[in-house]
Amino acid sequence: NGGKGLQELYSPYIFLVPASSFKKIVWSNFELVFKALLESMVIFGVVTIILRENFIIYLGAVLTYVLLTMLLVALNYLAMRLFDANIAQGILMILYYLAVSVILAPGLIPAIMVGVSLKGVMGSIMGLLILSGWELIVAVICFYLSRDVLDQADIKTMGRKNK
Repeated sequence: NGGKGLQELYSPYIFLVPASSFKKIVWSNFELVFKALLESMVIFGVVTIILRENFIIYLGAVLTYVLLTMLLVALNYLAMRLFDANIAQGILMILYYLAVSVILAPGLIPAIMVGVSLKGVMGSIMGLLILSGWELIVAVICFYLSRDVLDQADIKTMGRKNK
């Protein structure tokens, strides 16, 4: 999840922006979300053309990918808020992936069940929409819960120097 959102925490300038911590962390990560949008449009576009797949499935795949990226960024901020550090570092990476799996499961299980039961294009579309909806809900909750992360001037990332 490389983007300028988390990198901005390494400099004091984000603290000078006259906005709430919540708005700053959301807006500072739009570059990453836009990058994910462009990547997914290209990658899934090529696959859609090669496989001659339905355009709505393409849109669902793009949406799901972008919202997963947003969810992962939001989880990073929540981890910083809860543990005073970026959880995606070192040995804690295992816990990070476990947490992502547990958080995605309530959306992924019904998405798979609906997708399998409806079958075909409609099943795929509904499955992607269910998963995307869940990702959006959880990402917004994580961003909201981590809204005060910038109010902690002593978070560990602030002491690190860019190399």
